[in-house]
Amino acid sequence: KSIYKDHQFLYRLDSSKIAGNRAYKQIKNWRIVDDYDEKFDKLTGQWAVYVN
Repeated sequence: KSIYKDHQFLYRLDSSKIAGNRAYKQIKNWRIVDDYDEKFDKLTGQWAVYVN
């Protein structure tokens, strides 16, 4: 697939899965850190979380 200059595209990040019945302490914070090339890419501020 191609990504054309000056067009928006979806960028997907996956994180590890955490079982709902896990036996360790409750998680209070969860984040994903990913670097991108600011020279060519720009954040739009739009994001979504999908849980399954």
